[in-house]
Amino acid sequence: MASKMMRAFAVPALVLTTAAGLAWSFQPEPPRQREGGQPGGQPGERGRGGEGRGASVEGAMKSMGRPLKTLRAQITDASKKDENLQMINDMQRGAVMAKGAKLSDEVLKKGADAKAKAEMAKDYRRHMLALTKTLLEVETLLLDDKLEEAKAELEKAVKMRDEGHKKMGVDDE
Repeated sequence: MASKMMRAFAVPALVLTTAAGLAWSFQPEPPRQREGGQPGGQPGERGRGGEGRGASVEGAMKSMGRPLKTLRAQITDASKKDENLQMINDMQRGAVMAKGAKLSDEVLKKGADAKAKAEMAKDYRRHMLALTKTLLEVETLLLDDKLEEAKAELEKAVKMRDEGHKKMGVDDE
């Protein structure tokens, strides 16, 4: 009788132990920590040689530039509304990523001292805020089927890009 009771408890205990072991092995790994307690390897952080977030400005800018060429060519085509809305969304996402990213040391070296560098970073962020607002306006105009106005607003965003690049001393591709 005792042997039957032992088997009655042993089998479920073995199944539970195996299930718990499997469940434990499939737990997601917590984010790795860099020096200073900052999480590393986060999406959007494309660094070269440990640059981390500083390198993501370039990636964010590229994520805006890729759809821009196509969008400029077809923004007034009503049959491409959904595609155009997706492209402007991609550009907005890139603008927000760029706004929050740290400027590279190469750009900041143009500042004479820490105060000048801080002012450059502040100006950059304000510029990216204004660009984001303009891109949101493009989306609103697209949604309202005001395609010619959307085209004009998109060209305003292009002008903002060119002015920002000139001010920061960044070469356009």
